[in-house]
Amino acid sequence: MEGAALHAAGHLRFPPGVAVIFSDNSPGWELQSDFHTVVREPNRQYGIYYHHQLWGSGPHLVQGVSPQKTHEIFKLAVQRRSTHYAMLNVSNVREFVLGIDASSRMLRDFSAFDPDRFLTQWCEARFGDQAKAAESAYRKHFASFVADPATGKRALLDGECVHTGVRLAKSLAARLEKGGKSDGKTAGLLKAWKAQRTRVEEAGADADRIAANLEGSGRVLFESNFLAQHKIMLGLLRWVEHVAEASIALDEGNRAAVSQHVQALQEPLALIDAGKSLASRGEFQDWYRGDRKMNLAQLNEWTAKLAAIAEEGNAHLSAKRPMATPAN
Repeated sequence: MEGAALHAAGHLRFPPGVAVIFSDNSPGWELQSDFHTVVREPNRQYGIYYHHQLWGSGPHLVQGVSPQKTHEIFKLAVQRRSTHYAMLNVSNVREFVLGIDASSRMLRDFSAFDPDRFLTQWCEARFGDQAKAAESAYRKHFASFVADPATGKRALLDGECVHTGVRLAKSLAARLEKGGKSDGKTAGLLKAWKAQRTRVEEAGADADRIAANLEGSGRVLFESNFLAQHKIMLGLLRWVEHVAEASIALDEGNRAAVSQHVQALQEPLALIDAGKSLASRGEFQDWYRGDRKMNLAQLNEWTAKLAAIAEEGNAHLSAKRPMATPAN
């Protein structure tokens, strides 16, 4: 961020013998501007700091960077002779084993690495006669993240869903209690969320069947590395959708629709819990305990709060309505 901007603007100077490491834009969709604009010094070494995960915006609990995208980024590094050093930010490790495997192979022998062949072979080695179906699901998953129309960068990662959803929930709660209108941007955001939710649903349409036809370690891996993450991501998108729909309904003065969407928040929470359960078995039974980075528990808290406020508001409105006059 600040370092890359200062570097691109020409404000940074480094002593002899110090390598310069360029960073992606967190996460690894593209390299920042200094990578492209800074003139390389002939006696200077250069490298890359690359994010498979980022706990703020994500990806964090749900992988998002494909082997193809990582290969695209490091191909630029090879072309610009910035291969002295590479650091991969992988956070929890477990969620990103596919991307870590791909990155380690391409960093050892870049010229021999083919990202499409890698994904095919990775699935064949783990999922047997379900390999083609699993590979298709992974490809659709990585392609499901819609681009931000303003920047062209991929958005709506798991962390962004959480942060945006909680922001909308706070605003909705305040407006339910004190009145007022939204900022008017929710409808546009909702369109993007629905588009990604549809693509996520398509990616996971066959996932339960694939898992059911697998056995042993292959099934455990697919359930924890794909199916669990699919359910978490889909649950997050649906949760944000319902909060956004409730916000729009409140702007329209439709309190009944607000209550319906608030009540519907329970369904995506159950889907998220189902995903977490798949990834928290055996030695990983406490995998999500103490999660304070993504803090999915706050979605439960806001769901309960919104339900209580909406119920109180409806009771207040009912009390204010005049009683019907009995017929003579």
